[in-house]
Amino acid sequence: MVNMCRRMAILLFASLSGTCIAQNSTWSPLGILVHPAEAVKVPDEIRKAIPANMIVRWMQQTHLSSQGEISLIYDTGDQFEPKPHIAFIRDSKKIGDLSIADAFHNQVGFLDDFFNNISLTQAAIIPLDTDRKGFLASFQNIGDGAATIFVLITETNGNYSFVWHIWTSQAQFRFLSKSSFQVWNSKDGDNCVWCTHHYEVTNYLWDKDKLVKSSHYTTRRVFSPSQFSENPIVIKR
Repeated sequence: MVNMCRRMAILLFASLSGTCIAQNSTWSPLGILVHPAEAVKVPDEIRKAIPANMIVRWMQQTHLSSQGEISLIYDTGDQFEPKPHIAFIRDSKKIGDLSIADAFHNQVGFLDDFFNNISLTQAAIIPLDTDRKGFLASFQNIGDGAATIFVLITETNGNYSFVWHIWTSQAQFRFLSKSSFQVWNSKDGDNCVWCTHHYEVTNYLWDKDKLVKSSHYTTRRVFSPSQFSENPIVIKR
């Protein structure tokens, strides 16, 4: 059977708001054990457009731009330092290439090694506005998956760039409706990472080409982090 992610890369879709799960993980009392994402087989013309010996983890035909492009996520294949990138290809030529670490370079407490040691969990194309789509991807640190990274990329005048990113604990990004989103992030404090926690829920709106916080609250209930970290991107329909 043809790999589902590859099939999505070859076919054109009318709706692009689905998620593709690229990574496997298992839950234990000690936390999430993150397994490397499976490699995706790609056509030779795509393979030639990215650096040699890279492993493709996710690929899909998308329309962030009016011309369309193929979006893919690749990494080195190294067990401990995959150093993930997101690339965009059109007519067998790479037109954009972004390192996940680059999104966080200006952030206080930036740790370059940490962002080299993360692995893809999920990716999705989400509608941001009437004629605007974004590429959303989530990554977890290799090993126990105790941190989740989200990045959002859009295209403007032929340039692909990060418009939003966040470094969380065990979190979930929820697409509620066009221009309306939520991030559920565990408030772990000094407690154990995989114990139950209250969650801080932050509402975001897409406004003037960026995600803007609109409100937030903390849940009264506590939740198990596993239900969020194992499915970090949720599309509410």
